[in-house]
Amino acid sequence: MSSLTSKSFQTFFRLSFAEQGWLMLASFYLLFASIALKRFPLRRTQTLLMKLGRGLRLSASPLTLKRAVWAIEMATPYIPRGSNCFVRALALQTLL
Repeated sequence: MSSLTSKSFQTFFRLSFAEQGWLMLASFYLLFASIALKRFPLRRTQTLLMKLGRGLRLSASPLTLKRAVWAIEMATPYIPRGSNCFVRALALQTLL
């Protein structure tokens, strides 16, 4: 896991408000997917993520596939066990 540095925060705050929101959502979904997969079967985890995905949306800026992948890739190093490709796939599915 990469350490949080002042440079990371500076970079984050240079992003647009919409990009900050997508990055925070990606981080949340990565963390949630990682924890849920340890506690629940896959189907239950997917159901929970889909319910979360419907409830947490940023309507101000539509998300493209390219930006969603960017958000997942940027958030992954800061999430424990977020580098697992399966966790990233679940988070990306939820983000879209």
